[in-house]
Amino acid sequence: MNNALILLIFCLSAPAMSKAALTTAPYAGAALERQTISIDTNDFDSGLLLLHAGVWIWEGIGLELELGTSIFDDTQNAVSVEHKSLLRYGIRLQTPATPNNTLLYVLLSGASSKLNMQTGGDGVPGKSRFSGYHAGVGLATQLSAKVQLDLSYNNYQVDESIDITGIRLNVEYSFGAINR
Repeated sequence: MNNALILLIFCLSAPAMSKAALTTAPYAGAALERQTISIDTNDFDSGLLLLHAGVWIWEGIGLELELGTSIFDDTQNAVSVEHKSLLRYGIRLQTPATPNNTLLYVLLSGASSKLNMQTGGDGVPGKSRFSGYHAGVGLATQLSAKVQLDLSYNNYQVDESIDITGIRLNVEYSFGAINR
């Protein structure tokens, strides 16, 4: 059995072992992410607009889906790189809020990215789709019973030769009250 599957089974079984209450509270958010796309020895800057939605299945454990699209690209040495689109799907593990309404969370996800790469504006090599995984860690503050603001660091491993990292500013709305 592969290690990712074992980790997922362990994470999903933890609430059952602790007798946590099953819940179905949906949430949604929007974010801006500033990324660095490292290809070989070159670092390209990129920006994404991201929308995500999820549902808390147990307190502190949510399933999440996210879509993103590029808002700017970068050119170096006649090579242009744009993170054209992103699909992320996975699990969110979140701590209970502290008395001052802050919390930590971890995102563990599968990811699919479409990168548009061009040499000298001629469209070569063109658009390429990559699949891999994503991990993120964030710090959030609850602004109200339904709204939280967070900052996170994200890493996407979508190909052996491509490393994508990003800093994200996110606002999230919970359709049920956030646990305080």
